[in-house]
Amino acid sequence: MGIWNWILSRAGLAIALCSGVLLCADDAEARKKAEEAAEKLRKGDAFAAAQLYEEADRCADDEQLKINSLRAAAEAYRKAGLLGKEFDLLEQLQKRYPGQSSFAADSDRALKIADAWYEGHRDPEFWALRWIPWLNSPDRSAEMYQKALAKAPFAKGAPGARLRLAYLLDDEGKHKEAEEQLRIILKEFPESEACRYAMLGLGEMLYERAKRGDGDG
Repeated sequence: MGIWNWILSRAGLAIALCSGVLLCADDAEARKKAEEAAEKLRKGDAFAAAQLYEEADRCADDEQLKINSLRAAAEAYRKAGLLGKEFDLLEQLQKRYPGQSSFAADSDRALKIADAWYEGHRDPEFWALRWIPWLNSPDRSAEMYQKALAKAPFAKGAPGARLRLAYLLDDEGKHKEAEEQLRIILKEFPESEACRYAMLGLGEMLYERAKRGDGDG
């Protein structure tokens, strides 16, 4: 019995050592890719750098290394002008690592990206064909506002974001959802500048619904 315990203990030690080696190998590969990404960034190729940082995230086992890689990828996409990609990575960071100290800053940044899309920014649909102006991705403004507000409903820019989201939803024919956003502003942000516009907008929406016969009279 003693010999079997000795064999099993040695086997367990060997497995643990092998696992440690594999762990270090993955993190070592991730650091290597991060270094390559930093070099690409120094040479002005932000898009290639972002992709390498994303690869570093996929390779890494260490949580902090993964967080750093994702954050660096988001920043590289920002420098490349791909704000939609940046938004998606900030979403990943908040979803996978919600306890981060930078959660508030990421939420504010997500709302600013949504504002940029609302004002007309569009990512190129294909990076290699980015010079063709009409090959852009579709409008993601409403989606971005909804996702950002779901995570940070009381962020500094939330009242204005909800107001713009309400107009977007109303344009899409989602009238009840639009009115809900305006009512949230009236209830939760009565002292905000957006509240005055929300009151006016809600009155107009209800008036239009009453004219169509689908309001509450």
